[in-house]
Amino acid sequence: MRLPSVPGPRDVVDAVSRTGDAAESLLAAVPRVVGLLGEAEQLVGDARALVRRIDRTRVAADEVVARTAATVDAAEAVLVRTASTVDTAEVTLARTLATVEAAEAVLARTVATVEAAEAVLARTSGTVDAADVLLVRTGGTVDAAEGLLARTGGTVDAADGLLGRTTSTVDSAEALVARTTSTVDTAEALVARTSGAV
Repeated sequence: MRLPSVPGPRDVVDAVSRTGDAAESLLAAVPRVVGLLGEAEQLVGDARALVRRIDRTRVAADEVVARTAATVDAAEAVLVRTASTVDTAEVTLARTLATVEAAEAVLARTVATVEAAEAVLARTSGTVDAADVLLVRTGGTVDAAEGLLARTGGTVDAADGLLGRTTSTVDSAEALVARTTSTVDTAEALVARTSGAV
């Protein structure tokens, strides 16, 4: 068994010498320690300022989150209204399509009516041409009728003159009848008197 070594005087002197060197090193390091303490205090102050900034940032972030939530709610409301608008637009589109189909049907009927009108117009044109021919013939007939009317006017004038003469003759005949009636009356009275005398 090995016993531990016992330090001798020389070992004690070396230890004291090294202790003095360590004390001098410690004394030389004091300013550096003080500087490190100042830097540490500065770091603590910076850390506190950073914590305060972080707290303000957190508060601002909470406000942004609240505003974002309100924006999301508004967006959801707009989405609901948009969906309703889309439904209404689809209904309107369906009604518009129905109206277009009805308009196409009316257009088809209108085209058929126009074609029928064109056919009637063609027939009417033929009728107008025939009427023009008939009008020319009627014009000749009117001219002939006017000539006949002129001749008839002369005949009427002659008839008027004959009527005037006939009226005068009738007047004379009436006067003669009146005179003859008076004579007959006188004769009858005479006859009656003669019969009474006999």
